[in-house]
Amino acid sequence: MDAGGHLVFITAPAATEKIELAPSFMLHNNYTISGSMIGSPSDIEYMLQFAADHQIKPWVETIDINESNVKTAWERMDKGDVRFRFVLTGYDKHFKN
Repeated sequence: MDAGGHLVFITAPAATEKIELAPSFMLHNNYTISGSMIGSPSDIEYMLQFAADHQIKPWVETIDINESNVKTAWERMDKGDVRFRFVLTGYDKHFKN
């Protein structure tokens, strides 16, 4: 794995499986280890088709991305005052080159 690389477990190994890592080796090379249980590409395709067939839409709260709104969203997240998912919008309006 190259420096800055990511190792993502996409399946669940046996509970008895262990990984032995040296923290300094991970830190010095900026490695990331994570896991994902999102399923196979066919599982994802099935889920998306099911949602489309049954008109299932995500519940989101859109927030215009600016300093004040992001601060408010962060504070609400810390307080547990987020009922759905925040989606920051208007990126091009605020961060044009």
